[in-house]
Amino acid sequence: MPKTRKRKSRSTQKKISVKALLRSRAVLVFVVFGIIVIGISLTKQIIRKVEINQQITGLEEEIALLDEQNADLNGLLDYFNSSSFQEKEARKKLGLKDESETVVMLPDTSIVPDAGGIEVVAEQPEEVVSNPKKWHRYFFN
Repeated sequence: MPKTRKRKSRSTQKKISVKALLRSRAVLVFVVFGIIVIGISLTKQIIRKVEINQQITGLEEEIALLDEQNADLNGLLDYFNSSSFQEKEARKKLGLKDESETVVMLPDTSIVPDAGGIEVVAEQPEEVVSNPKKWHRYFFN
């Protein structure tokens, strides 16, 4: 009897070759390299996202601060435009008065007419001394 060889079908040969390919070290190295590259890329994107979120938080805080300052400035502007402020400034800077008011001038209390027997001594200006003389005094006096 002739020897009959069993031939493997093409599909089983492909399965075997795919299994052999998947078991090879080159494919393993390629897969590991791919995972590393994807991991590095993902890490960079996460870091970038965190930095952007920090910038957004900082800008939102700055916006809140500027809104608060804007509200304060609007309040000051309203006060400066009010008639009470304008009247107060007219009295203070221009010396104006209301028709129903009487102006009374008081003497300036910062001038002392009598020193009360206290002798006032004027301060003498310090003697101008050159730098080498100062050093000489420092070391030898």
